[in-house]
Amino acid sequence: MKKRAVLLCFAVVIAILCSARAAADIAPEPEEYSPAEKYLPRQETSKPMVALTFDDGPSGQYTLQILDILRQYDAKATFFLSGYRLTENQYAVAREILNEGCEIGNHTYSHTDLTTLTPEEIQWEIDSTNDLIFAATGTTANLLRPPYGEFDENVLSAGYPVVTWCIDTLDWMHMDPQKSLQAVQENAFDGCIILMHDMFETSAQGCRLIVPWLIGEGYELVTVSELFAAKGQTLSSGSTHRWAG
Repeated sequence: MKKRAVLLCFAVVIAILCSARAAADIAPEPEEYSPAEKYLPRQETSKPMVALTFDDGPSGQYTLQILDILRQYDAKATFFLSGYRLTENQYAVAREILNEGCEIGNHTYSHTDLTTLTPEEIQWEIDSTNDLIFAATGTTANLLRPPYGEFDENVLSAGYPVVTWCIDTLDWMHMDPQKSLQAVQENAFDGCIILMHDMFETSAQGCRLIVPWLIGEGYELVTVSELFAAKGQTLSSGSTHRWAG
């Protein structure tokens, strides 16, 4: 009787181990990135909204500084990543962008003016960057920001919503946090998209001024996809989007 009980216990243990092994071997497929599902409008939609956007990253140090500022104020932003910058040592930064509830967009691989390229070259620029974004995060980007904001029919035919901006802080040019703040103070409105970069210390410093000023003025800082969803507008492929409203 004792022997039978021991054998029964042994069989149960083996069955449990086999089940656990089988479950571990069946890894779920990464979900396709979908702004419509991932970036739903927030509960509070009565406030005016703006979308801060950052181009040319990730840059590790400064991208993380900007994420820390956004976290302090419960603010979100969209980061348009360049493929040539998304090396393996930056994968963790890309994941942190999503972990903070922010959004990743595609800024092409080599930051070339897409209007100078063939349709095949344009597609390669976009696809190569999305492959790297997927390798880093398990998702792909559904929004495209062409370098320099330049686009033509070939770019629009690539199959992505093209997101530009209506406020350019010129942070990359003057390297002055106060001038970046002034550009926002003089031009911000409900539904606007603001262009910055996460490549420079002065841009992170400008972000430290801009975010609390916007919140103090009553704005909610959301991702591009959240902004358009809250305004009841669709980010349509083959169309350009400078603001929502």
